[in-house]
Amino acid sequence: MSDRGSCMSDRAIMRSWLAAELRDATFRVEFANDNPAPPGWGPQGRRIPRFHMVSLRSGRLWYEIDGDRRAVRPGEVAFVSPGVVHSADEDPKHRPHLLTCRFEMVGRGGRPRRPRAPFSAFLAVGDRRAFEEQFARLYRGFRYGRSPLDARACDAIVTQIVCELAREAEGAARRADTAIDRVRQRIEECPERRAAVADLARAAGLSRRTFFRRFRAAHGCTPAAFQIRARCDRARTLLLTTALSVKEIAHRLGYADQYTFSKQFKSVVGSSPSRFRALQ
Repeated sequence: MSDRGSCMSDRAIMRSWLAAELRDATFRVEFANDNPAPPGWGPQGRRIPRFHMVSLRSGRLWYEIDGDRRAVRPGEVAFVSPGVVHSADEDPKHRPHLLTCRFEMVGRGGRPRRPRAPFSAFLAVGDRRAFEEQFARLYRGFRYGRSPLDARACDAIVTQIVCELAREAEGAARRADTAIDRVRQRIEECPERRAAVADLARAAGLSRRTFFRRFRAAHGCTPAAFQIRARCDRARTLLLTTALSVKEIAHRLGYADQYTFSKQFKSVVGSSPSRFRALQ
């Protein structure tokens, strides 16, 4: 199985994983850092057997997870589970000050535990100042702590950070679902107004990729297919309640010609517009 096929990039997986695992498991910190990236820094194709998260205090950073490459800005976190391939690139003119942490999840008896399937997520921090203060405490405890109590304190900080990130992801998911519902209503109310996926994503306040994936998950089809279906639903109403000709209905719904309208209508409804009207 390819890396892309084996990694499910979904914040929902992170939430469900946490809810199931944190009942009887804890985190154990392996590495923490709060420093500028060294010159030439930029791991490529890294796959580690630990959970990993990276954020920024300042500077610029590009991170690629499962083929999804994007800029990570201060206040955002790239989070990967064990087994996920990830790469990073710095901007030499704006060298990143990195906040990084590697940790493992351990169950009873200290045995490492991993999610059933690898996952990754780009997450937003709710309170950037509080997040950076948490990370500073984590780094100081990891770097200068000497006792088992210091280690347990670091583990507790990571647990708090990850839980707060998951909670923010849950809130973001709810907001995204509401935004997608607004876009659905917009399409159904004005099906004659054609819109590109990028425009619909912008209206929802989501990236094109995230919008496309969430819309298809919610409605079982692509945004383009949903727009066609919405136009055909409106066409059925017009065919049944008005005396408009097929050509006039096609024009009202924004079609350039009657042939394209009839072809799409038949693919959705199962019969041509004229036959549909005749059979009612």
